Amino acid sequence: MNVIRQTGCVLLLALCAGSGCALRSQPQSEVQSARTAGATLEARQQQTGAAYRTLQQVRYETRLAEQDYLNARAAHERATRELDAATKAYTAAQAREKAAEADYERGLRSVDEISGAKAGSRAR
Repeated sequence: MNVIRQTGCVLLLALCAGSGCALRSQPQSEVQSARTAGATLEARQQQTGAAYRTLQQVRYETRLAEQDYLNARAAHERATRELDAATKAYTAAQAREKAAEADYERGLRSVDEISGAKAGSRAR
């Protein structure tokens, strides 16, 4: 009987010790979970901070690109106006050239006619 009591006490102590370990390990796993959650939260906060810095940089680059676009568009509009003016000036110069050629041709014909008339009167 003594042996049974001793065996029972040992079993009871083993059971208590085992459940005590289970009780002690549960708070440790909760602490571990809390640490893991805290580390995960911190990592996500760092990722979010990096994403925000990237967003700010991209917004800045977008503003620069927009300004470049507006400057280029304004330059294009000025160049278009200059091209239109140059085209009109070129067309007008071509028209004046044709008129001057026509005047020159008329002058040559007139000189030829007069020269021809003089040559004809000498031949008589």
